[in-house]
Amino acid sequence: MESKVIFLVIILLLIPYSHGEIGENAAKEHLLIYEASPYPYAKTDMEYVCIFNPLNVKINLNGYFITDFEGKLILHGSITPNSKIYIAQNSSSFLNFMGFYPNYTYAELKDGKFSLANKGDEIALYNGSKMVDMVIYGNSKYNGTGWIGKPLKLTQGHIIRRKNLIDTNTPKDWSTYHVIGQSDFKPEVFKASLEIFPYPDKWKEVLRFTKEAKSKILIESYTMDSLALEKVLEEKLKDGVEVNILLDGSPIGGIKDSEKYILQRLYLKGANIKFMINEPSKGIYDRYTFLHAKFIIVDDDKVLVSTENFGDSSLSPCGNRGYGVIVRNENFARYMVRVFYDDSKNVEDIENYSGYFQNVSLEENRIELRRATFSSVNLTAYIEPLIAPDFSYALFQSFVSGQRDLKIEALYIDNNVWNMLKNKTYRALVQYRREGENARLFDGYEHYIPYLHAKLIIGDSSVLVGSMNFGISSMLRNREVSLIIKSKNAANYLSKIFDYDWDGKYKPIIFAHIIEEKNELTIDLSKSVGNIKDYIIYVDGKKIYETNDAIIHLKLGSGVHKIKIIAIDYWGNTASLEKNVKIEGSTFDPRLIILLVFLAFFLYEIWKNHG
Repeated sequence: MESKVIFLVIILLLIPYSHGEIGENAAKEHLLIYEASPYPYAKTDMEYVCIFNPLNVKINLNGYFITDFEGKLILHGSITPNSKIYIAQNSSSFLNFMGFYPNYTYAELKDGKFSLANKGDEIALYNGSKMVDMVIYGNSKYNGTGWIGKPLKLTQGHIIRRKNLIDTNTPKDWSTYHVIGQSDFKPEVFKASLEIFPYPDKWKEVLRFTKEAKSKILIESYTMDSLALEKVLEEKLKDGVEVNILLDGSPIGGIKDSEKYILQRLYLKGANIKFMINEPSKGIYDRYTFLHAKFIIVDDDKVLVSTENFGDSSLSPCGNRGYGVIVRNENFARYMVRVFYDDSKNVEDIENYSGYFQNVSLEENRIELRRATFSSVNLTAYIEPLIAPDFSYALFQSFVSGQRDLKIEALYIDNNVWNMLKNKTYRALVQYRREGENARLFDGYEHYIPYLHAKLIIGDSSVLVGSMNFGISSMLRNREVSLIIKSKNAANYLSKIFDYDWDGKYKPIIFAHIIEEKNELTIDLSKSVGNIKDYIIYVDGKKIYETNDAIIHLKLGSGVHKIKIIAIDYWGNTASLEKNVKIEGSTFDPRLIILLVFLAFFLYEIWKNHG
């Protein structure tokens, strides 16, 4: 105990006076085992241990060693304040998976038979004869000092990583769901200018935002097959703007021909394109089950975070329901630049596209039937990025616990997440059915919003929106980027759209083909949009017809008539269309009778004279 006190006194004397630093460091008084990979993928040699210095002073490592109680890694040198050192089994393998070299290798430090057993072992950090930190995993039978509780459960390819810097020597300090090579970003809060917009109403905001680029565009998305976006990117490449794109190499259903066509065109124009791939048979293991984030960074100072991929399913006036947030804050942009470059760094699961999508053709087929209902909103708010899988689960729980009532608009909600949400959920609108009186299936197909692809939770004071689906797999296995927006104004704005979708307030759209034939009028309404129950027809202000038939025949007198058509859907929503039509009167000329009589008389005289 005395040596511990002396050690702390020395540390405190070395730290510049600061109330915050003294309080913080008192809770972080020693080096920590921060991360370890004891059960790597087969034949990868990716075993390693990471040590973290939480103090604000450099620590001399002489006298420190790591042990599994069968051998030692004897440390030397020093570790700088608030930094990590990595000790790896194999330097080349570590570089291949992590993108940087380790500080040390086992061969440099090893004394004895140090080797972490796949199925279970102990990792202990000592300073001389004093145990500084410890963690056990798998089938370890250790029951000595330094650890309280059961060993951590671990599966192949996964690592053990500290959740935070609080050290209780128990399993609750650790996570085991991260896999080798995954990033370790931390939560941060930013005050930013925001523009929030809905898809499909304001889908062109994506194009407008991308057009702002002067020097660089970074795009990360699950898929990207929008011809409209491709045309913007081609123009930017022509102007000398650098374009970097990172996509998932194995989306469900494979890479579509439309995406291949677009990527080949962009590649030939100079875009840098990469895929995250997974080929275990070749020793390639992706860091994330799906690269599912959807964001665009322009000029390293502004970011678009989206619920939607950048494809024709969203960048279309008849696309999916989703949301986008344009964030203008340089610090947040730098944060997201780090995410992009960490994801796209040249490690074993990244493939550089080299132009192999050849001989792929594409026909543009754009439906322009739907009219926009909502505009975007501009506001200033504090935002907190939610990065999965780094810290998503804990931050998601914190967000939910901080709200009283929730409105949810989502592709789906799995059972585990629903159990977290259901007691606070006022309403949930989902693409795939969710049991419960307060849940409803989205139905916008008849109105050319074919799919609910949003990932939105509206609280009473904040909202959560972005790429992360509300399922455990999305939170713990995928690369996702969402935002917590701490703003009642944002909540109110998004609530209006949610309520509109919940109530099914999609107005019918009337498309009328009118054929005028003499005194008959044919009105063809078969191309109208919406689940229309009835049509009401007014002629010159008078109601003359009500029917559920889409083909209507009317008898009208000659002259100009004012036709008004009202469509009513099953929810009582209405739409109207007015049009003037001209009905020509009879074209029979009475002089024709005189002519015929004269002709008959003339013919009669001829017959009589020659009879």
